[in-house]
Amino acid sequence: MSKHPMAWPLAFLVLTSLSLCLS
Repeated sequence: MSKHPMAWPLAFLVLTSLSLCLS
């Protein structure tokens, strides 16, 4: 996954969406 530059932004979007749903 580290080779994919889009992996970091996607993971960040998932984490933010999860935190928003939980809050």
